Amino acid sequence: PHARAGGGSLPAELERLARWVGDSSDMKDAAMRLVQLGDGLAAEDGESIPADMREHALKVAGCVSTVRVAVSVGEKRRVSVVGEADARVARGMLALLVRGLAGADAEAVVKVDSEELIGLARLREWLPRGRNDGMTNMVRAVTEATLAAAARDAAQPPPASSSVPAHAAPATEDAGVGGSSGGSTA
Repeated sequence: PHARAGGGSLPAELERLARWVGDSSDMKDAAMRLVQLGDGLAAEDGESIPADMREHALKVAGCVSTVRVAVSVGEKRRVSVVGEADARVARGMLALLVRGLAGADAEAVVKVDSEELIGLARLREWLPRGRNDGMTNMVRAVTEATLAAAARDAAQPPPASSSVPAHAAPATEDAGVGGSSGGSTA
């Protein structure tokens, strides 16, 4: 379910949700759909970041509202995004990312194009510039958090119950996300 649809840079579920918002009949309907996503997220998942992820949560810079995100990278490099926002529209934008990226591959998450997402959801047509900038900054924060989570997970030794002996593991491991396998970063 997280394959890319339509050849864009968005995982399929994120693209589906963005299109659902963007296919609204008017600005009011689009706003209601986005708010509905956010309200559903708050009702189902609660409004806070779990204690074990709080240490790594990022405050999203450049948002009109206060928004925080945290990312974990689990088995098979599948991503889980959680977050909190103090405004309903921001919570709706966050919900697009939380739901749309749930279970997506970390490599796909870091390639999400915020402009494509904003375009599919038609956010520029009805949200002020500051809110659109906020979505761009949320995508940037999720990317940064995904890279950091992938690096933390790659640095963790395998569990003691692992069937692969520690001496059989490669000497250097590529984190895989972002395409860098060492050396300096610019």
